[in-house]
Amino acid sequence: MSDLQVAPPRGMRDYLPDQLRPRLEVIERMRRIFELYGFQPLETPAMERLEVLSGKYGEEGDKLTFRVMKRGAELKRALKEVGKEGSGPDTLADLGLRFDLTVPLARVVARYGASLPRPFKRYQIGPAWRADRPQHGRYREFIQCDVDIVGTDSSLADAELIALTIDVLTDLELPPFEVRVNHRGLLTALSTACGNPPERFFDFCAALDKLDTTGREGVESEMRDRKLETAKLQELWELADMRTYIDNSSGLNQLVDYVSNFVEDAPGGKEFLGNLIQVLEFVDWLHTPSEMVMFDPALARGLDYYTGPVFEVVMRDRSMASIGGGGRYDELIGIFSGKPVPATGTSFGLERIVDLMVEHGSLVTKLKTATVQILAIEGGVDFVRFSGRILKFLHGKNISCELPYRIDSKLGKQIQTADKRGVQFVIIIGPDELREFGIKVLYEEFPIEAAKVTVKRLADGVQRQLTLDELVAWVKEPIPESPDSVG
Repeated sequence: MSDLQVAPPRGMRDYLPDQLRPRLEVIERMRRIFELYGFQPLETPAMERLEVLSGKYGEEGDKLTFRVMKRGAELKRALKEVGKEGSGPDTLADLGLRFDLTVPLARVVARYGASLPRPFKRYQIGPAWRADRPQHGRYREFIQCDVDIVGTDSSLADAELIALTIDVLTDLELPPFEVRVNHRGLLTALSTACGNPPERFFDFCAALDKLDTTGREGVESEMRDRKLETAKLQELWELADMRTYIDNSSGLNQLVDYVSNFVEDAPGGKEFLGNLIQVLEFVDWLHTPSEMVMFDPALARGLDYYTGPVFEVVMRDRSMASIGGGGRYDELIGIFSGKPVPATGTSFGLERIVDLMVEHGSLVTKLKTATVQILAIEGGVDFVRFSGRILKFLHGKNISCELPYRIDSKLGKQIQTADKRGVQFVIIIGPDELREFGIKVLYEEFPIEAAKVTVKRLADGVQRQLTLDELVAWVKEPIPESPDSVG
């Protein structure tokens, strides 16, 4: 036996057909809603220049970026520089696997901005990579489903993304979830109110972002490690305890008053709060279920590029970490273009969503192959030619169909194999069918659509003699869940 390791790298997965088909179904359902909202598709490369990726995700993000070594003569030159003054961890690397789909979008807008419509509404579905520690719901290679609006600073755009998020996840029939909303500027004011200087804001966010995973003790320990002010932490936790759904008007008003007083002396605090309240009003006016949307003043998205409203989707039973979220990033594109371009976006974690759907039975993972498979009791040239005509006819009707590659005289074994593979109907061609219809079709004495064949529906074992036109109609009927449902 070979010693070659055949398992995929840790944190990465193979997807066999019965695992991949449900994922593709989820992607298509997402894509349909994205396009209902007017978003257009975009594709970007799997790799970006390292200078494009570096410094955009914060300290943690830079650590988790997969780097790609230089090649050929460039690598030889770089190897000579290792250990010299000025060399660093990126001396040997010049490319990186994309960490997300937002920074590549910023690069695209900077390059093609003049030719893109404004606002530019795009979606992208594709893999991203992070050198993270693999665990349940967290992988090193994963699919992101991103939706972004570029070129407008309207709060309505932020609210629309929250509404779209709820529409997508409701359509996927996920277990109960909620969307938590905050404002990055408001977090700046909170950090200042706690006594931290502006240059320590990202440290404050990085520590607070771990609240759901490490709890308050973990956040306090992280803040002490980062030399952050902790004198007002008790007040901060009191503020966090007041988070409320926006359909609770009295609770929301109380929270707004408390936050307003907390950030009263912080620059821009009340302005940021007013902007967030406007987003929440728009969310309500878009007929979004307000009982699913929460103002959470302790929510801190971990990425450095956010500048305005931010939001995150979490399961109400806390069975899994965030399954999606996003926010406004009005300064990111300007890093590439040299001028400010307002933008806001959201991202769905496909891996976590699919895992949740499978666990809760809202996604069927049964393998589905061709709808129809042709079986035969006897082979021969005439059988292959007749089967080929049937195949072409059904494909023309947009019905998937397969031919047999080998003929097995044991018909029961053929049917059993087809059923195991997920085939829904089998066409059984025996000597009588071939003689009565097949030969006549081949010699053009009989139209193919009128040729009769024996058809068996494997779900309930019902077997009929049908013309191909009748077969097409039968295939399109709903398949009964059990033989008892057959009339």
